[in-house]
Amino acid sequence: MEARKEWAALPVEQRITVFLKCAHLLSTTYRSKLNAATILGQGKNMFQAEIDSACELIDFWNFNAEFANRIYDVWVIWRFL
Repeated sequence: MEARKEWAALPVEQRITVFLKCAHLLSTTYRSKLNAATILGQGKNMFQAEIDSACELIDFWNFNAEFANRIYDVWVIWRFL
């Protein structure tokens, strides 16, 4: 619960940056580990692991960070109208 309070206190831009950094690390440094864990944990082959875990999660973090940024930008503009 303490981490939740710290997270909520961060500015939106920093929270978005965290998700983008995670997506970048997952697409480079940790991609093979995620795929290996998916293969071992879910019994998928390497192609399924790439599609079902790495690609999906990387896209999820990137797209949702982008959508949050768009929503926040609209909210900032609307707030000053």
